[in-house]
Amino acid sequence: MGFWVSGLPVPQGSKKIGRNKATGRAVLIDDNEKLAGWRDLVDYNARKAVRGREVLDTPCAVDLSFEMERPKSHYKADGTVKPNAPVWCAVKPDLDKLERAILDSLTTAGVWAEDSRAVILRSSKRYAGLPHQAGVSVLVTPLREGARV
Repeated sequence: MGFWVSGLPVPQGSKKIGRNKATGRAVLIDDNEKLAGWRDLVDYNARKAVRGREVLDTPCAVDLSFEMERPKSHYKADGTVKPNAPVWCAVKPDLDKLERAILDSLTTAGVWAEDSRAVILRSSKRYAGLPHQAGVSVLVTPLREGARV
């Protein structure tokens, strides 16, 4: 099962403690305010991809290809990418935090029983060719017992 999510990938970072205004109780809040919107996009696309399928409750391989937005300094005045602009995005956000947002979204979308089902994780983070091409490609493959990968 695979799908594409267009948009700027958002990392799932740390949590902070806040207070519920109504009850005064402590609550955990995601540190990144843009995370909820990104997770909603991933959730929506994942639900479309698995419509009518059973929830996976087996070991899975997960392949994630993140396409990150380039900084303006990577472009020439005419809008084309500079020849010396890097391909790989070796700056923040961290790849593991980007992965965490996707894996948790796959759980809430009902792709699998829980994200511990991911036993093989392959991911990459590179710059998109153009700003509107940012996003993530997600591929989830159930594994058969005894299969070699």
